[in-house]
Amino acid sequence: MTQGRWGINMVTGIKKEDFAMFGLEHVEHDLRYEMADEFVQVMKMLWTTDDNVDFHGRFYNMEKGFVSPKPIHGRPIIVNASSSGAGQRFAEKHSDIMFITRPASKDVFAAIGERNELIKRESREAGREMKTIINPHVICADTEKEALARRQHFIDTADEVALENFFKLITGGDTVSWKGAIKDDLAVGGNMQVVGTPEQVVEQFVKLSEAGCDGIQVNFFDYLPDLEYFGNRVIPLMKEAGLRN
Repeated sequence: MTQGRWGINMVTGIKKEDFAMFGLEHVEHDLRYEMADEFVQVMKMLWTTDDNVDFHGRFYNMEKGFVSPKPIHGRPIIVNASSSGAGQRFAEKHSDIMFITRPASKDVFAAIGERNELIKRESREAGREMKTIINPHVICADTEKEALARRQHFIDTADEVALENFFKLITGGDTVSWKGAIKDDLAVGGNMQVVGTPEQVVEQFVKLSEAGCDGIQVNFFDYLPDLEYFGNRVIPLMKEAGLRN
C-alpha cells in the first residue's frame, strides 16, 4: 500500500497505566529499554527470514514465529525519542533516526548542537550513522507582535485541568526529557517552540540545521490554516535557505 514508506516509533512507556494495558507491573526505566532491545531483535528476525523462527530470550519466547507480508526494504525505519543514557544506547544500536528534545539551557541552539554531536559521535563509534530530528511547535504570523500575541492567547485560554493533569503525569513519571517542563510551554505544545514571522521562523530552522539536526517535524496549533500559511509563506523561504530541495 505504501511501497515501503512506513516506520516504527519505539516507545517504552512512562506511567503504570501504560504497562497495565499489557498485564505488566511498573517496569523500571532502563529495564524497559532492555526489553525493547530484545523485542527489536525478535522483529528483525521475523522481518528478514522466510523460515519459521524460534527465539528464547530473557523477556520473550517464540516457537516457529512467522510474519507475512514482510517489509519491502528488509525492515522499516526505526525511530525513538529519549534523553536518557539507556534510550540513547538503544537508539545507537537499533534506530535510524532519534528525536531529540529541547535542552534546559538558555543557549538552546548551542545545547542542541552539543547533544547532536554526542549522539552522532557515539553512533559512529558503534558502527552506525544515525540522524537526529526535532519537533518544534511553529507559531508564525505576518509580524512578530502577532505571533507572540497568538502564543500568549494559547497560554491564556489553556484547559487548566487538562494541563495540570498532563504536567503531573510527565513530571511524576521517570521520563528524563520532560523533567524541566514549564507549564506555559506545555500549554503551547511541542518540545520547543519556533515563534515569529516567516523570516524569523526560517532563521531558527537554519540554526537547528547548523546545530546538527537532520530534519524537523513541525507541529501546529490549528493545522488547517496554519499548514496552509506555512506552505505558502515559510516553505518558499526554506527552499531559498537551502533547507529543502
